[in-house]
Parts: sequence; structure tokens; C-alpha cells
Amino acid sequence: MDKKTAIELNFLLAGGMEGGLSGGQRSRLNELLEGSESARSYALEIFRISAGLKKSGKAAEAFQQRPGPEDFTQKFIMNNSIGSPELLRLGRQEPEEDQDQPAECDCGEQRRRVSIPNLILAACSAAALIFLLLWANLAPGSLPSEQVGVLSEVMDVRWAEDAENIPEKGDGVFSNSNPLTLNEGFVEIDLRSGVHLTIESPASFEVISDDQIELKYGNIYASVPKEAVGFQVTTENSKIIDLGTEFGVSQEISGDTEVHVSKGRTTFITRRFINTNNVEVLENTANRFDVSEGRILEVEFQEDKFARRIISEQNIIWRGQPIRLANTVSGGSGLNDINSKSDSIIPGTGEIASHLLLRNYGSNNAEMKDSHFEFHQVESSPFVDGVFVPNGSKGECKVSSKGDIFEDCPPTDGRFWTYICNTQSFDVDYRGKEKQRQRDNFRIISGFSGIFIHPNAGITFDLKPFREITEEKTFRFKFSTLVSPSDSPDNGEADFWVLTDGELRYKRENVTAEMETESEEIYIDENTEFLTLVTTGGESGNGNDRCIFEEPVLIAE
Repeated sequence: MDKKTAIELNFLLAGGMEGGLSGGQRSRLNELLEGSESARSYALEIFRISAGLKKSGKAAEAFQQRPGPEDFTQKFIMNNSIGSPELLRLGRQEPEEDQDQPAECDCGEQRRRVSIPNLILAACSAAALIFLLLWANLAPGSLPSEQVGVLSEVMDVRWAEDAENIPEKGDGVFSNSNPLTLNEGFVEIDLRSGVHLTIESPASFEVISDDQIELKYGNIYASVPKEAVGFQVTTENSKIIDLGTEFGVSQEISGDTEVHVSKGRTTFITRRFINTNNVEVLENTANRFDVSEGRILEVEFQEDKFARRIISEQNIIWRGQPIRLANTVSGGSGLNDINSKSDSIIPGTGEIASHLLLRNYGSNNAEMKDSHFEFHQVESSPFVDGVFVPNGSKGECKVSSKGDIFEDCPPTDGRFWTYICNTQSFDVDYRGKEKQRQRDNFRIISGFSGIFIHPNAGITFDLKPFREITEEKTFRFKFSTLVSPSDSPDNGEADFWVLTDGELRYKRENVTAEMETESEEIYIDENTEFLTLVTTGGESGNGNDRCIFEEPVLIAE
């Protein structure tokens, strides 16, 4: 039985003897005991010690005289019953009764003297053993300091002025050193065990070891790999034990603690064993230990409560929210709900423009040349690989910087009419003249953010930077398609296409402004490099085909 399993078993046994295990925790305890002879032997030894203590009334009286009715050791010895229902289901081996009795002798009655002080001393020794087995894991010890990790990233930090040593990016993180107080900013710590921590100010914390951190106050988010299962976050009144998860812990100065689990599950244990003393917090759920009420309560899970990743060079803070592709089109990072820039991208050149020009190609065909149909990389954006003008009649239609081909690209008239943009960026700069359109403006019609791609045009996103932000390999791509009506009676028909690495994943043909919005979701595996969105107007033209990919988002899996 390894260390991680022993820690988990200790707390499940304690909870079982307290009678506070949930159904899932009972199942887990049964699983551990059924699968390991060493676990069963260990549990039986704990039960025997507990049972022996209970048989001693004198020992109980001695402990009853001790102050502090909520002391863990006292309550464990006084209140736990080896006959708890949870423990009876564990297949505990009972000593056989009615053993053969030794033959009676004629040596006369003998009475064995029992020393009350010795009995109390023995009970205290056994209690100390239980205390060490079960409680030492809740309280960090005083151990020699050693490097257990690295301060891997910092952003806008200001440490406490009285700090002995001001840590910098790249410095080692040492166990059992003085607590660190972060007054402003964010830091990331990579522990030797593989655990990744993101800490948000204001916060005070101490790294105990590569599998434990003590949070005095503040917010911390932990990503725990399989090999580090059992990682623990200790607070003033509780301990959170990882069971294969990503989770956030918020510790308030008042003593209240919140746990939000975004993946997997954790065990949430309070040091005051009253009412509900421990719960299992499952994926996409949250619990709060309320000091004033003295119990653990269910609270609403908040996906974006904790900073999960920071990238100081790009001023990026990711809190688990979906990546908004429309925001990246206009020059953002994809992490903002509201667009803050007004960039647009010219499909025929890949250049960035600060306006939205609707072009009439009837009088100006200057851009209708061979280079117009090439794939144009957008060098200024880390998220947009490039753009292009689709036209199947011109031969192969390249859709990525690696040369992926849109095999099903239909023939078009080769015109794109306007630039690719975020619908929130413009009210419409119509032929160079700004005009507010309360009824017909495509931004107002859609009601949401989206990517405006007037046929014929395509845009390809590079998924690598999104993986770097989220440190996730797979995504779900969610989006809707619609054609926004114009002020002209000549609303045409348009086609929508979605590709990954050039492979067709979605198409919607002959869409008109009268049709309803259609929503779709596509799974993107870890091997996919590029995501491409295309609109075409067909050979009959593309006038008034106001195509919108509405609310296109990447959700990290």
C-alpha cells in the first residue's frame, strides 16, 4: 500500500467510525479493503485499538476530564463505535467465541491487580498512536527544507514588504520555509510531483512538500496529474485531498473555505468533526465550510472563479472560460466577452484593417489576380493562421500554412465584397461612410458576438496557442450559423463550411435570411492543428449574403 492510498484510507476509516461517510465514500472504502490485504490488516489494527480503548471505562473517564469537547482525539476515542454500519460491511473478521477453556485447577482463587495509572497510560499511548496515524496527515509537520518546485510564472506581482526573500520567476520553491504573502498579481508554481498551482492575490501560503500546500488565505487552483493523486491543500479548518482532479480552493480570513472541482473529485474534510465532517466533492460541484454554522454546505459551482493559467508575455489570464474566436479576429486573446478592438482582416491579402469596407468589384477588379486566391498568413495574430478567398474553379484551395486542401471547395465568382470581422467591432462602415442601422445592422440583428464572413472568404485558426493557454489537448467547438437580412429585397443564398486540417466537418448549403439559426458542436481531437471557417455564395453571386458564425467558441476538455 503506497503513501497516497494510505492517506486516503486513513481518512475514510476515520469518517467510517464517525458514521459520516457518503455512499460514494463507503464504496471507495470497500474497494480499497477488498483489493488489498495490507489495507485490510491495517484497518483491523485500527479497529482493535479503538475497541480496546472502549472497553476501558477508566480510560474513558480520564479522557472525559480533558477540556475541549471538539478535540479530535477525544471524540474519536469516546464516540466512535467499532459496530458502525459502515464498518460492519467491510467483512471484518470477528474473533471466534466459546473458545476451548483451559481446565480448572485447584490452585484457589487468584485476583489480578490492575494499576489504574498504568491503564490510563496505556490508553493514552494507544490514543497517541491513533492520533499519529489519522491526524498527522491533517497538520503539516516541521521537516527539513528542500527544493520541491519552481516559480514558473509571475504576472503583475507585489510581494509583502516584510518578506525576507523576494522570489522571482525561475526561482526554486522550498518546502517548510516561511509563508509567502502575495499582495498583488498572480503566480504559478510547478511542483516536483507534477502538480501545477496557480495562486491569485491577495494570498498567503506555505509549500509544505511536493504533495501538500497550506493556504492561509486567498485563491489557489491545482491541476493534479495521475501520478500525484493524493495532493493536499490544507487550510485553517480543513483539508482538501485530491482524488485525481483539477480543483480550486478559496480560503477567507474569517476561516470559511470553498472547494470547486472542475475535473474528477476531492475529499473535503473539516478539522471540527461536527455534523457533516467530510464530503466528497464531485466534478462541476462546489462546497463551502461555513465557520459560523460549523458545517459543510453545498454552493453553486463557478467555472471561472479561479485563475487557472497565466501568460505574462501576452497579459493572458485564463479562468476556464470558453475561447471566443470572434474576439481573436478583432485582435483580442479570445478571453473577453466584449470586444475591445476594431481590427478586421482582408481575405485577399491577410492584412489588418481598422475599418470595414464594402467593395464594389464591378468598377474595380484590381485585386482579382492570381495572388488573390492564395492562402495569406496573418503574421500579426498568434491565433489566426491565415485567410483566403475560396474558388474551386481555380484549382486547389489551400486553407492552412501547412498546405491543407479544401477538397470540396465549390466554384465561386472569386469576390469577397468585405473584410472578416467581429460583429461587435463595427456598426457598419458602408463604402467609407459610417451609417448607424438600427433595423438592418447585422450586429444588432444577431444579438450576440460572432464572426462576420461575407462570401466568398475563409479564415483558419491555429489551435496551438489555445492549447498553450489552457494546457488542454482536446476541445469542443460550438457555433451557430445564420444569414442576417439586409435592406435590399435581393437577399441571396449562401453556404457555410467548417474544416479541421482541411477535412470537411460541417456544411450548410443554400441558406437564406429567412431561415432559422442552426447550432452545431464539433469535437476536436489532440492531433488536429487547424480549424477553418468558410462561406461561399455560389456561381450566381454573393450580393447581400451577410453570413455570420454566431458565438463561435472553443471549450477545453
